[in-house]
Amino acid sequence: MAGLILGIERTQTGSNLLKSVDYGENWAPLAKLDTVASKLEFDSLDDKRIYAATEKGLLISTDGGAAWPGGGNGSSGNPIRSLDVLKDGSLLVIWQDRIYRSTDRGTSWRAGVALDSQIRSFIPSQSQPEVFYAFHPDSVLKSTNSGQDWKTVNRGLRSYSVDGIACAPSDPNTIYFLSCLESSSQCDLFASQDGGLHSSRLSNPAGHSGWQAIAVHPKEPGRVYFASPLGISISSDGGKTWRMTKTNSKADDFRGGLLVDPVHPNRVYVSFGSGIERSDDGGETWQHINSDVRASKFAFHVGSGALYAGGQSGLLVSKNEAQSWQRLDQSQVFAFTLDDAETPTIYMSDLAFPFLKKSTDGGNTWTDISFGVRSVREILIGPEDEVYLATALNGVLRSTDGGASWHPINSGLGLSSGQTWNIIAASEGTGGIYLATILHGLYRLESTAGTKLVFPALLEDDKTLTGVAVANSGAAPADLELIARKTDGQLNDAAENPRKIALGGLEQIALTGRELFPGGPGRLLEGWIQLTSPAEHLSGLFMTLGPDQADGAPAAAVTSHDLCFSRIHQGPEGFLGREATTHLYLVNSSSHPTSVILALFRDDGTRITYFEGEIAANGSLSGTVPELFGISSIVGGYVRAFVPYSYPSLDGITGFELIELPGAKTCFALQAADSVLLSEGYSAQVASVAGAETRIRLINLSEEKRKVRLQLYADDGTLLAPEVAVELATGVTFEKTASDLFSFAQGQVPVGSLRVIADGSGLVGDVVFGDFEQLKRIAALPVASRPFKHADFGQV
Repeated sequence: MAGLILGIERTQTGSNLLKSVDYGENWAPLAKLDTVASKLEFDSLDDKRIYAATEKGLLISTDGGAAWPGGGNGSSGNPIRSLDVLKDGSLLVIWQDRIYRSTDRGTSWRAGVALDSQIRSFIPSQSQPEVFYAFHPDSVLKSTNSGQDWKTVNRGLRSYSVDGIACAPSDPNTIYFLSCLESSSQCDLFASQDGGLHSSRLSNPAGHSGWQAIAVHPKEPGRVYFASPLGISISSDGGKTWRMTKTNSKADDFRGGLLVDPVHPNRVYVSFGSGIERSDDGGETWQHINSDVRASKFAFHVGSGALYAGGQSGLLVSKNEAQSWQRLDQSQVFAFTLDDAETPTIYMSDLAFPFLKKSTDGGNTWTDISFGVRSVREILIGPEDEVYLATALNGVLRSTDGGASWHPINSGLGLSSGQTWNIIAASEGTGGIYLATILHGLYRLESTAGTKLVFPALLEDDKTLTGVAVANSGAAPADLELIARKTDGQLNDAAENPRKIALGGLEQIALTGRELFPGGPGRLLEGWIQLTSPAEHLSGLFMTLGPDQADGAPAAAVTSHDLCFSRIHQGPEGFLGREATTHLYLVNSSSHPTSVILALFRDDGTRITYFEGEIAANGSLSGTVPELFGISSIVGGYVRAFVPYSYPSLDGITGFELIELPGAKTCFALQAADSVLLSEGYSAQVASVAGAETRIRLINLSEEKRKVRLQLYADDGTLLAPEVAVELATGVTFEKTASDLFSFAQGQVPVGSLRVIADGSGLVGDVVFGDFEQLKRIAALPVASRPFKHADFGQV
C-alpha cells in the first residue's frame, strides 16, 4: 500500500506499534506488545503479513499488524538480534548467536553457523539469496553459501585506529603497524609487504599490554622489536613468533621511546619509568644505562653519532651512548625530529602547550613556528626538506619554507560530518610517507603531479572586468581546465564551463572573465575561478579592472587554516584622509562546506568585532567591511581569518583583498598573508622619489614583543641609509613611509630593496607604493617570508 509506514514506540512495559498511511505525516495506534520490538518487516509476497523481531522471539501478524501470535519453531522465547526478509519470502534471523533461515515464512527453521556475539545485524543480497553480509563492530563478513562460511571484506574501510607504525629501512615495502579497533582498546599487530596496500594480522607478543611501540632492525626487515610497560619482545621471522627478552614489573611504565641505532644495528635503546635501557647484542640482553632521562621518543644523528631524547624531561642529547645527557630545552616534548645536516635543524612540539619550535643551530636557540598550527602529534622531515605535521585537529600540514607557512594536504583522507580528525603518527620509509590515524586507518601519501590554482575574485558587470593570465614556463604543452564558480559553489552560466585550453610550451594567455566564459550580453559573472592541469610549471595572475583602476595578485596555489588581511581602510578618511572601501574575498576550493571566523583589529591590536559564517563547498564569501562587520569607518586595521578546528573541513581557504579609492584613478590589492616571517623578510620594491613613495607596514601576530631591524639596500648591495630599529608589541602594527623611516644622504636616489630582521617569528607585512599625493599608480606587495630560487612573472 502506497504511503504505509509502521513505527515502534518503546514503553515501560513493551512497545506500541504505530501506523501511518500518508508517508509519516500522521500516525495512529496499531497494537500493543508486552515485549520490546527492535524491527518490523513486511512479507515480500503479502503486505498483510508482518514480522516483528522482539526480546521474546519472532512475532508474526497476518492481518496487517492488529494481532500478534508467536512465531515458528526455533525462534520463540529468546531475543532476535536481526531480521531480514528476502525477495522469495525466506526469512533470516540472528538468534542465540546463530543465523537461522526459514523458507516457509517462519513455520520451520534451519540453523546456520554460530556467530560472534558482537555481530548484531546483516544485510542479505536481494539478487543472490545465498549471499549476505554480517556486520561486526570491527569488520564486515561475507558469506556466499547461506552462512556456512564467512570471510572478512574490510578493504577500503577506515573504522580502525593505527597507534604505532614502523617501516623497515632495508625494505621500503615492509611496514608493521599496531591497530586498535574502534570498539576495543586491544591492539593487534599487522604487517604489509607491499607498501600498505594489503596487510595481514600477526601473532601478538604474549605478556604485553598498555602503551606499545614497535621498531625494525635497519638491515633485517624481519627482525622486529616490541616494547610495552611489561617488557620487550623480539621476533626474527617478521612477527610470526616472539620471545620476551626483558620483563618489567607493572609499576615500571613504558615511556614510548624505542630506537634501533641505524649505524650500529645491534644497539637498541628503550625508555621505561626507571630510565633508559640499552642492548648491544640486538636486544638479547639489556643493561640499565641512565635513571634520570625518561623519553617518549629517540632520534639518532648519523653524522655525529649523537642520540637525542624527548619527553617530560625535556629535549636532551647524549654523545656517549645514553650514559650522560645535555639538556637543550626544558619543554615537555611531545614530538620532535631532526635532519642530517652537520649542525642539525630540529623541530619540536610542546606537550604542555601546542607550540611548535624550530632550531637551526642544533638546539641552542629556538624560533616559534606555530602560526596556523594546532596540537602537533608527530613531525617528519621529507626527502626534499619539506616538513610534515600529523596533528590532532587539522589533519596533515606541510611546510616547504622551513615553517614560515603551513598548508593542509588532506585530500583523500575523507571526512565525516562533525567529526574531528586525530592523526597520531607519521613515518617515512624509503618507499614513501605513511600516516597512522585514529578511527580512519593507515594511509600512504601519493605524490600527484600537476597544478591547481585559485583565482579568488571574479566580478564582471557593466563597469568592472576581471583579467586572468596564465603562463607556462615549461617547454612541454599544458592542457588547462578552468571552472568559473558562483559564491554558492555552482557553475556560472556560460557557453563553455568548464573551459578547456591547450597552452603551448613557454606560452601565456591573458583574457577577461567574459572572454574565458562567453555568454549573453549584460550577463553578470561573479565568484571565483579554479584552474587544474596535469602539467607543472604553471603560474597565474588576476586583476580587477575598473574605468580608472586596476590591480590584482598572484593566483593562490595552496590553502591555509589561518590568514591575515594586512590592510583595512574604510570610510570617508579610510586611506590617508581619502575615501576608501575594502573588499575581502575568501574561497573554499574543497568539496565540503567550511566555517570561517573573521576578527577585525585596530592598528593598536584591539579587537573591534568579528564575523562568523559558512562557505559552501567549492564556494566563496565576499563583502565590504560594513557588510561583514557592520563597521562604517576604520582608518587602519587588519583582519585575521580562521577555519575553526572543530569544523569537518580540513582543506583550508584562500583569501584576497581589494582596496578601492573612489574618486581616485587607482586601487590596490593584496593576497591574504598565509605565512609569517621567521626572522627575516624581504621586499624588492622600495622608492622615495618624486611621484613615487613607499609605505612600509608590519604587524606583530606573535604572542611576544618583537625587536625589528630594517635595512634598505641599493641595487649594488650597499646600504642606502643607516639601519632603523623599532619595537612592536603583540598585535600592534607599524607603518611609515620610506622617507620618514630612513635618513637618506642629500642627493641620494633612494630606490632599492628592503630587508626586515626580527628577533623572533610572527611578523607579517606589506609595502604599498605609488603617488600618494595625487593617488595615482598605487600598487601593493606582501613582504616575502623567504628568498626564492625560481620565479615566474606571469604578465609582462
